[in-house]
Amino acid sequence: MELLDLTTSSEYGHHKIKTPYVNTSATNRSGHLRSSTVLIGACTAGPPGQHFDKRHFFCKLIQERLPVGHLVHHYGPQYEKKCPSCTEPDETTLHFIQCPGRTGWHQALLAELNHFHGENNTKQEFRFILTRALKSILQGSPTPNPEDFPSDYSLVEKQYQAGWKHLFQGRFVSEWRRSQEAHLETIPRRQKHHKGDTWITGIIRIIWKHIHINWTLRNDARHGNDNETREARLVDQAQREITAIYENKNKVLPRHRKYFYNNTTTHFEQEPTSRQLRQWINTWNPLIIHSVKEARKTNTQGNSSALDHFRRLTN
Repeated sequence: MELLDLTTSSEYGHHKIKTPYVNTSATNRSGHLRSSTVLIGACTAGPPGQHFDKRHFFCKLIQERLPVGHLVHHYGPQYEKKCPSCTEPDETTLHFIQCPGRTGWHQALLAELNHFHGENNTKQEFRFILTRALKSILQGSPTPNPEDFPSDYSLVEKQYQAGWKHLFQGRFVSEWRRSQEAHLETIPRRQKHHKGDTWITGIIRIIWKHIHINWTLRNDARHGNDNETREARLVDQAQREITAIYENKNKVLPRHRKYFYNNTTTHFEQEPTSRQLRQWINTWNPLIIHSVKEARKTNTQGNSSALDHFRRLTN
């Protein structure tokens, strides 16, 4: 199965960057689509720092490594895996897109795509297929089936095999470009810039623009959008981390137990701000980790010494 490669270079300030492109590789041995590291340019206008953040975001999006709750909780149990915008207990990448607590961007995405189709002479059948496919993913309903589109059976079948949800990562099968290009050739006096490549790149730009908007809304819900809510979120996160650290209180060397309070309740009362909590974590957690390792080593050596003593007595 052939996937599109739409990589082109353009200038952004003093940086030479690349516009969005679709991966040329198809599937690996396990049947999953492969991704490659990419530089995103056309979707990342703005100040240099913001530009870098967006490039970083789009790379993670394409590689399906966005730090959603499910992923960060896997690497650190102290991090919440539930969705910050609804009651879903496990925030996966797919849920991030489908979250019922943030549906406003769904309508905005479809509206902008509809306007784009009108401005760029999108094939009528493609308008319907794309709209239905994106709606089905956003709403969690059945995706388009090849049998439902006999005139575009080959395209729908290939995208069905590649996975409709991968449209959000910019993975369109090459049949889209070829068929749209053929359609544009039938239009008299068409704009010179109206080509299959620019058409599909434009669609990807719009999709990624609205996914980034959704990510911003998600982060506001997760981390807060003003000083008060941000402080509350920072305190919650620091308290979860400290609660996990306190599980090692009885595992450290005896002389290091003085760095703990009697319990976490007392700790949180004595150090209520996020700055105080974070300072305690940064100051004492490295020592606590080292102390736990030393205590294990001491216990192992002590057990070995006792076993050697017992063997000498029995010989």
